[in-house]
Amino acid sequence: MRSTGIVVLGMHRSGTSACTGLLRLYGAYLGEVIDSHPQNPKGYWENKNAMSLNEEILRLLQCRWDWPWVFPEGWLNQIPDELCRRRDDVVTELCAQPLWAIKDPRMCLLWPWWQAGFIQTNSHIKVLLCLRHPMQVAKSLAKRDQIDTGHALLMWAQHVLLAEQHSRGMRRTVVFYDDILSSQTSAIIDIQNKLDITFPVAPRQDLLDDFISAELRHHYDNEYPDSAIGRLCQKIFTVCHEEDALNQPEKWDAFGTRFALLLQEDRGDRLLWALAEVLHLNEEVLRLNTSLSQQNDSLMQAAEQISHRDREINRIQAEAAEQISHRDREINRIQAEAAE
Repeated sequence: MRSTGIVVLGMHRSGTSACTGLLRLYGAYLGEVIDSHPQNPKGYWENKNAMSLNEEILRLLQCRWDWPWVFPEGWLNQIPDELCRRRDDVVTELCAQPLWAIKDPRMCLLWPWWQAGFIQTNSHIKVLLCLRHPMQVAKSLAKRDQIDTGHALLMWAQHVLLAEQHSRGMRRTVVFYDDILSSQTSAIIDIQNKLDITFPVAPRQDLLDDFISAELRHHYDNEYPDSAIGRLCQKIFTVCHEEDALNQPEKWDAFGTRFALLLQEDRGDRLLWALAEVLHLNEEVLRLNTSLSQQNDSLMQAAEQISHRDREINRIQAEAAEQISHRDREINRIQAEAAE
């Protein structure tokens, strides 16, 4: 029997964790997942091995999850065979299950590499694009990671645009975070119908209510900034709500072209910021080196004091041993005289 896989693609803080956790309750196998965290007490539900691979690849490409980088040309050919083998191990484990799901926001950027692994299997791969209002994502990132609004919106646009581009030609649909919070059952039915999936488990309502509730919504600000990236994100999110949102490649291509221009402009502005940050870090390194040197001096003084103390202890012990030896000799002499 061919397995069926659901790839959850979405920007960080967009409800991908809630969506994937919901799929797990309905019977999707996730593999070993990372631990929950106070910032996400219901769990991240990210495959531990997949996330580790994604982070290694981003480092290899000199990129980071929290910066809208442009990958170097031909980056797929730069991935070492060892990482590809580890990817294939994850793929093999997942595809051995009748129904599985995988999610990591980094996959929006790296899906072509993962797809190259999954395409070797006989699995039915479906894509679930998980979306949340870009301003709510920006507010969440500002609180958790101190990322400014413009930067967060660039990240949101990049992740959404790449997720759409990389998943073309695949069976896919869109799910909104607000819809998951409002009605898990309706969201699952919609996913099931649009992706042609039959979930093997019907979880109890109390389990669903315990896992997802409206209390998970912490940010309500939907007002876009009056900026080019704000206007672009608004247009993208509006199109995402249209019934045929994923069947308008010309609109998505136009969004991608506009985003590339904005990113190029932003990179120029951020270069100055990055240079200032480098200078600040250099000053911090100098301060830490000075502090370390002072601590080394203190440690050397302490070591000398300890050495001096040890010498004194050895001297006192030697004197005491000599006194004891002298006393013993005197005792022996006295005893010998008394015996005579």
